[in-house]
Amino acid sequence: ENHKILVNSCQSTISETDFSFKGELLNCIAYILGEAPKIYIDGNLASTYTNFNELLSLKNVSNKNKAIKKKKTIPYWIDAKTIINIENFSYKNFIASDLTGLIAYKKQELSWLNLKAKSLNGEIDGNFTLSSTNIEGLKLISDVRFKKINIRNSFDAFNNYGQKFITKEQIKGIGTAELNIESYWDSNFILDSKKLNLKSHLIIEKGELIDFKPLENLSSYVSLDELKHVTFSTLENTIDVSNEIITIPTMEIKSSALSVFLSGTHTF
Repeated sequence: ENHKILVNSCQSTISETDFSFKGELLNCIAYILGEAPKIYIDGNLASTYTNFNELLSLKNVSNKNKAIKKKKTIPYWIDAKTIINIENFSYKNFIASDLTGLIAYKKQELSWLNLKAKSLNGEIDGNFTLSSTNIEGLKLISDVRFKKINIRNSFDAFNNYGQKFITKEQIKGIGTAELNIESYWDSNFILDSKKLNLKSHLIIEKGELIDFKPLENLSSYVSLDELKHVTFSTLENTIDVSNEIITIPTMEIKSSALSVFLSGTHTF
């Protein structure tokens, strides 16, 4: 109807991921016939389970013919505005439920607005903007808030945050954080850590450090047994990441073993 396809109900399954779409597609047939430059999508997308890591790997299946000219990372032939509702979402070790928000795609920029989800025994909300760079890569701008999440579970979900200095077995607590992130990825979603910029305000409540070896260096001043399991009520700080350096401003930690003022840098 007037170059518009009205979709009352459409279900699809891609391996483990299921979709249900209701909405409008404008210029779909006209684009296929070469009579329109873009397809426009407006609607609602629901899913019982989405395996995002699996979906990202699908494009590798179609890239076997090396003679095909490399295309742009983000398509230019589509604009979209879709309200999403995903009951269960997974990406590698990260699992979330009741994930909702608005996905808007225009001029090769993908925005995920008013994201809300339950995960890590707490809540997550924020906004994401993904755009292409001049070198077949991706730029991701994120403003994310974590509320009352399980710190140990977060280390498990994000693979110890790519470091070995402290692991999930050595830390417990409830975390609240506000993160502003500028990150760059290649077309296979591999992070360029040299370009990562992050500003974060972190609060850890009911914290525990268990068998954390760096604390044992303080055994000349405090009993080694007390340092093996240290508890603290609240830890709060604003931490920056840039040029593969984590900068920790002066912070006070009042724990069961000792009270210290701490500041410094930690490299990747």
